[in-house]
This record gives sequence, C-alpha cells and structure tokens, in this order.
Amino acid sequence: MKKFKVVILSEAQNDLRYAIDYYSKIDIKLAKRFLKATKTTVNDLKKMPLFQIKYDQIRLRIIQKFPYTIHYLVNERNQTIFIYGIRYATSDPKTWPKP
Repeated sequence: MKKFKVVILSEAQNDLRYAIDYYSKIDIKLAKRFLKATKTTVNDLKKMPLFQIKYDQIRLRIIQKFPYTIHYLVNERNQTIFIYGIRYATSDPKTWPKP
C-alpha cells in the first residue's frame, strides 16, 4: 500500500506549538516526548489513515501516551491527509476545527 501525503494546516501547526510550549514549561524532556509521539502518530497515519469519521468528515487519532487528538480529513483520491488540528482530548467540541 502506498503511503499517504500529509499536509499540516496552519491552525494545526499553531495547536502543536501551543502544546509543546505547555509541556516545555513543565519539563523540556516531556515536550520532546510529546513531539516524538506526535510525529510517530502522523507517520502511522500515512500508512493507515482510514479511522472512523467523528464529525464533518473529520477523523480523530489519539496521540499515544498523551491526552491529545489529531483532527484530520482524508482525500483518498489524491492520497492526502489534511491535519486540521491537534487538540487536547477533552476540549469543547464547539472549538474543534472545521474543514
């Protein structure tokens, strides 16, 4: 199976920076572990992106060992994943990113 291409949209990049800043204030090693876990999850999505749709064609994937989810849309025809957000798992659904 061919790997999907990943496009991380600006809102998701901002979410990632915010989370890394948050964890950096606690412990720089924790922030590095979060970034590594996020990269691993994104790489896993490249191989297997078709998880259950949760809202507005958006799928969610939990970042392992951290209470964050990746919100993404899959374009199967172009084999592209668009990451719309990286949000705290219990964030208000009203604030979730929209496609």
